Amino acid sequence: MRLDFKIALYGLCFGFGITIVAMVLPLRFPNLPPIILDIMLFGGGTVALGSLLLIIYELFIRPRLIKEVKMIPLSMIIFGVLLIIGGIIYHMYDKKPQLIKLSSSKQLTAKEIASEVAKTLPPPMPQTGNLKERAIALSDEIVKDPKFQNEPIWAKDGLAEWVKNRSNYFKWKYLARVHDIHNELSQLHLRNRELDDFVKHHRVIKSAQEWQQQQNEFPILPQEYWRVAESLRELADKIPAQ
Repeated sequence: MRLDFKIALYGLCFGFGITIVAMVLPLRFPNLPPIILDIMLFGGGTVALGSLLLIIYELFIRPRLIKEVKMIPLSMIIFGVLLIIGGIIYHMYDKKPQLIKLSSSKQLTAKEIASEVAKTLPPPMPQTGNLKERAIALSDEIVKDPKFQNEPIWAKDGLAEWVKNRSNYFKWKYLARVHDIHNELSQLHLRNRELDDFVKHHRVIKSAQEWQQQQNEFPILPQEYWRVAESLRELADKIPAQ
């Protein structure tokens, strides 16, 4: 057994040992400074993971190399990268608890204490009502609409008329409802690029004059119906259950 492999194996055991000790220490010493536990967890995890990578290198990669790589530079590179990545992750997710500062000059009432505590709580999730159910229902209704199940007429003039008729039908029955659901989803910061583009390019028809004007516009193609339905379903799945 190579010395490098032994060192990596010892490092793996040492790293896991330090990590386990760091997890057990708070049970025995609850007042231990958190920075000590963070250093032990961070250091132990880095040593364990780095040693594991070195073991994988010794077992599976080194025998296939034509020119052998020196272990010390390789170890420094691996542990350096792990330390950088770990530091970034620790910095991103290290959220210190927000302390509540209460005035000691007077006795606060229960209502005042509750008000101070409420200031530290995260904002409540917006009420979506039955938006999730309505978006799913509209998606299913579009997909299952018998009007969209008919096969197209493949003759040149017949196909154009077929597309135009179904486009007008979609605008008459679904377009305004799609706009309404899209607006409600946007208020929750739920966006879908395809649905956004569709709503942008196909405005709601509000008058007979606009209806006549849109007759000369490019119709809504059949594949767009299904993309709208899929987008509604996708966004509805992101709405948390109330």
